[in-house]
Amino acid sequence: MALLPRRAARAFATASSRPPRVAVVGSGPGGFYTAKYLLRAVPDLRVTVIDRWPAPFGLVRFGVAPDHPEVKAVGDDFESVARDHADRFSFAGDVFVGHPTDALRADHDGPVVGLPALRQAFDAVVVACGAAGARELGLPGEDLEGVVAARDFVGWYNAEPSHAFLEPLAGLAGRDRLNAAVVGQGNVALDCARVLAAPPSLIEPTDMTRRAVAALGELPQKRRVDVLGRRGATQAAFTLKECRELANLDGGALVVDEAELLAGDTAASLEEGTTRPLTRRRKFLDDVVKKSASAE
Repeated sequence: MALLPRRAARAFATASSRPPRVAVVGSGPGGFYTAKYLLRAVPDLRVTVIDRWPAPFGLVRFGVAPDHPEVKAVGDDFESVARDHADRFSFAGDVFVGHPTDALRADHDGPVVGLPALRQAFDAVVVACGAAGARELGLPGEDLEGVVAARDFVGWYNAEPSHAFLEPLAGLAGRDRLNAAVVGQGNVALDCARVLAAPPSLIEPTDMTRRAVAALGELPQKRRVDVLGRRGATQAAFTLKECRELANLDGGALVVDEAELLAGDTAASLEEGTTRPLTRRRKFLDDVVKKSASAE
């Protein structure tokens, strides 16, 4: 770990004769869109995007499922921000913004700069970084072997540096059957479910880290992945596209329990679910229920 060199801090010194400067902490979508529209709105503005990782793009690089290259294409837009404003845009990677103690806990060995120092060095500071780690729920057993936060699992298969040491599938190879549960019903939950259930033919052509591809390829061929939600289908955060991808997995079948689906149909849920996106999603789930029943 190293503190930001003094000469670098002096270079940030303000002067009334120079153009305004803004620091954006975080180089994910929030950070790059902030930089994009600030540079567009203020012709003489200088923007420095700072990130703890050497490479930019945050969740676009480390959070999007590897089999969704069309989502990662937004990185082309971010590259154009840097290219089109090369004289006013700069990127500072491998810089931890925060307290040195927090940097030590995160095993960061690069430069460290505190927010007070940034506020002195720039005219404005925009903090546009997301959650650095998984949120603990305080549930009994969440620290047991085999329980992995989605934040960590996604970071592992996307080769996020801080998750390189993880082995979330250790001990599962060689079993006759895999039974996994994903708690949550947003798009990330369905990403995790799809990655666990996917055949090698789906993940091998992607840019997923080869270590993760190998570990997933050693899972038992027979797999059951249950997606568990606290509330009903109306309140579920996943999109119809994500759900269809599960239904279209080669060699797999999406099964929706009719009793579980109907259990969420409270009066409030039925009223809430009248918008077109929700009615389309519910129709899809109802169709899956019928297919599941006919296949039994």
